[in-house]
Amino acid sequence: MKILTEKDLPLKEETVCTIGSFDGLHIGHKKILDKVKEKAKKTKRKSLVITFDPNPKKFLSPEKVPCNIIDIETKNELLKKEGIDYLFIIKFDEDFSKISAKSFLRFLVENLKCKHIVVGYDWQFGYKKEGNVYLAEKFEKE
Repeated sequence: MKILTEKDLPLKEETVCTIGSFDGLHIGHKKILDKVKEKAKKTKRKSLVITFDPNPKKFLSPEKVPCNIIDIETKNELLKKEGIDYLFIIKFDEDFSKISAKSFLRFLVENLKCKHIVVGYDWQFGYKKEGNVYLAEKFEKE
């Protein structure tokens, strides 16, 4: 697994990506990762996990997340064992928290060459959680 930095962007290869904090890899996470790998293999693309450091909840509602289940290094190792091709870690801070959903999707497409997004049904993203699965699907079709 290659850990991407901003120096690696934009990617040359198209990807199938998933996005989340992945704080502890439970069965639900593993199902999503399996779908990412399966779709990437089927479409001859690379698998990509996009995660955050720190956990967005720690920044947005610290009272709800007293501590991480696993640290970023452990997360990296677990994702590597899952057979993911690329990992991109976004520094979650005040500036990033204000990015609109459409701007975030544009970043995924233009820089990470994300052609397909695999996430849970209740996934939300962007400033004030303005984006959801339906917006991502619409953007993916455009």
